[in-house]
Amino acid sequence: MSWTFYNSTGQRLSSAAENISGRSTVKAWVRIDKTGAIVSGDYKVASITDNSTGNRTIVFDTAFANTTYVPVAAIAMDSAVYGGFPGFNTYATGSVVLLIRLGTNPEGASVDQETGVAIFGDQ
Repeated sequence: MSWTFYNSTGQRLSSAAENISGRSTVKAWVRIDKTGAIVSGDYKVASITDNSTGNRTIVFDTAFANTTYVPVAAIAMDSAVYGGFPGFNTYATGSVVLLIRLGTNPEGASVDQETGVAIFGDQ
């Protein structure tokens, strides 16, 4: 069975196959705890390397086609940390480095905090 999606005016939007492999689909996701371990599963993430406080390398199961993919992250809030600043650097086709800073300042103190990450791009 094949599915095709249409808007309210009958314009074809996409097929189910296009949605699975399309550019707007999350290609990898993971939830990482304060110790750098994977929490509650992941999708297409091979491993996490805890480099240092607030510095983790996310290694993908399937390499991206180039380094123009877009990772997004959300930092969990708890009684000790009321917000954080996630950032990324060292983009490689097979991995990316996640940096977590305290507060809203990218120059703030590094902190280990539970983080959710989703990555969009071509594989």
